[in-house]
Amino acid sequence: MHITEYWNSAALVLLFTIAVYADFTTGKIPNKLTIPFIAIGLVLQSAAHGLYGFMQSLGGAGAVVLLFLVFGNISKVGGGDIKLMAAAGAITGLALALWAILLSAVAGGILAIAAMVKHKMLLKFAKNMALGKLIATVAHAGEGISAGASGIKIRYSPAIALGTLAALLWKG
Repeated sequence: MHITEYWNSAALVLLFTIAVYADFTTGKIPNKLTIPFIAIGLVLQSAAHGLYGFMQSLGGAGAVVLLFLVFGNISKVGGGDIKLMAAAGAITGLALALWAILLSAVAGGILAIAAMVKHKMLLKFAKNMALGKLIATVAHAGEGISAGASGIKIRYSPAIALGTLAALLWKG
């Protein structure tokens, strides 16, 4: 492993540790955390790979923001989560950021299923899907689970951390 990969990994671990703690204690991921880590990602990638690294870092952060802007109404992910994922994308670069987004979505789905099981909502969810409400159920699953009538709140920062670190281990 190259020395810059250690710095990137250390930055991600620090970012996620603080973000998950803040998310669980305050319900928010502060800008004073995510914005500096976007800058750190740009600096680390630039130091390691010059202009190419800078562009990869910018692409990693930009792709995250673009994807969440396009799919934001479906995903119901909050702004702090988007900025957290953008910071991770800036640190990892474009290619790894795309894998991190995908694996974070998988981790988020697993956490959502676990929350539904814990709160005995999985059967209702399955019935809705079996009744042909698949698209509506999937499109609005975040609403019902995160804060709506059920009162369940799922923090997405652990899914982002798990997905990004899984991408880093898998592709790195």
